[in-house]
Amino acid sequence: MLTHFFQFIFTFISFAFFVAATVLLFVYFTGKPGCGLNVFFLSFNIALVILLCICAVLPRVQEAIPRSGLLQASIIGVYITYVIGSAISSEPNDETFSCSNTDSGSDTFSEILFYVGFVGTFFTVCLSAFTVGSDDEAMTVPTDKEDADDEKDRSKYNYSVFHLVFVLAAGYVAVLLTNWGYV
Repeated sequence: MLTHFFQFIFTFISFAFFVAATVLLFVYFTGKPGCGLNVFFLSFNIALVILLCICAVLPRVQEAIPRSGLLQASIIGVYITYVIGSAISSEPNDETFSCSNTDSGSDTFSEILFYVGFVGTFFTVCLSAFTVGSDDEAMTVPTDKEDADDEKDRSKYNYSVFHLVFVLAAGYVAVLLTNWGYV
């Protein structure tokens, strides 16, 4: 029962973040003429998230994947909104064409998106590394014995795959911190 409560809370928070971020993107990056592409991408994002939510609760999907639901759709919606916000805020801000409604608003928004993206990427990469690192099926050494839990002959997981996942995760976080080598 407690897990359902936490799922509800995280779903609500994700949808609230999706709505707030979409409204902020509309306010900051669609108010000037010539910004129709931004309006299209944000509107398409809203339609896509609604479609994801409808698909997530369809009976056929629930039969195939009983643990699917609105939480997954809301998290995907937040991620897609982050990607679209990152793309929109990265548009060039020159004097002839700018979709930003404020002079420094897009710079502040880009800075906020960078930190949100960094924190989100850090947690996602850590979660992925720990999940794959502790997943028995992903790194199991094939054995002919039925009872291989005692680890007398070999370890239960493959050390090289475990460390490869952590090296790749650390490398990705490093290039993210250094902006992929650009100064």
